[in-house]
Amino acid sequence: MNTERWQRVRELFEAALENPPADVDRWLAERNSDPEVRAELASLLASHSKAGDFLSRPVGDRRERFEEASRGLAATQVIGPY
Repeated sequence: MNTERWQRVRELFEAALENPPADVDRWLAERNSDPEVRAELASLLASHSKAGDFLSRPVGDRRERFEEASRGLAATQVIGPY
């Protein structure tokens, strides 16, 4: 995908985030006739909706929970294949 198309994807993605469309397919068809841009944008929007609020808050806000979960683990301890 060339730079011009990526810029169009970015513009449309940001617009969709500001005012989420009720019918994404129709919204995409009305705004862009380039099938490559539409496919990429549809993929980004689908991934964005699945991500939920992942990383929407700083990790520092949940530091205590992570520290509590890691108590009792030794630096050399193996967990599963890790």
